[in-house]
Amino acid sequence: KTRCQVDFRVEQLDYLPASKGHVFVKIKVQETFGDRVSLQTGSQPVNKHSVSWNETKTAQLSMKFQVDDRMQGNFFEKPVRLSVRISDPAAPNKDPKRVGVAVTNIAECIAYKQGRQRRILLQHSRSNTILNITIRVYGFEAHALGLVETMGRHLAAEAKAKQVADEENSRRLDSGDAGTMPTASAQEDSGFSAAMLAQQLSTEVAHSSLPDNAPPTKLQEAVQKTLVEPLDAVNQVFEALGLANRSQ
Repeated sequence: KTRCQVDFRVEQLDYLPASKGHVFVKIKVQETFGDRVSLQTGSQPVNKHSVSWNETKTAQLSMKFQVDDRMQGNFFEKPVRLSVRISDPAAPNKDPKRVGVAVTNIAECIAYKQGRQRRILLQHSRSNTILNITIRVYGFEAHALGLVETMGRHLAAEAKAKQVADEENSRRLDSGDAGTMPTASAQEDSGFSAAMLAQQLSTEVAHSSLPDNAPPTKLQEAVQKTLVEPLDAVNQVFEALGLANRSQ
């Protein structure tokens, strides 16, 4: 177990149903031995169904982790509950109403040195209200630093791999027709295969919710055939979708 600092930067609330009122966010984290850390932002007015704070609240928390001799391991989940409430300044004696709640995991933010920004859809909300918050975890005790650094290196490697893949995709699009799938000559270089497409189509279409005794549709038959004869059958799938010759 290690102690650490956690910054909760509450940034903005979007798509709020209400057009007026003052909104604040309560931040609650369950700590060891039943203690609970509770923080609260200031109250800000609603403006065009949005609220802006850009306010940071800091807490000292404990994080449990497991690690082996090679500094491979993980931190256990640390849920934080974010409760969004709205009050009416014209009725100060009334209790604030709950707009919605969100729960996220602090442990998922540890490897991000500059903090991890989250856009969280509120639960129990009457609309698709989204809370924007950045969580930064730092100030670990010495015995946990090795694991934190290992996690950071893994994250950096994943980001680099994604960047290389994105750059390669952009290069291919710039050198070819962005509106079509890779040609047969490009399939080997890009790793694209009709079998990969068949698997995706099979997942999305062939297992659609039909009654057990219902006959297969033309589209489902075509998708199933891709698993056996992928190169020819993929075109049949597109034909059934009204997209003939799309894979050429």
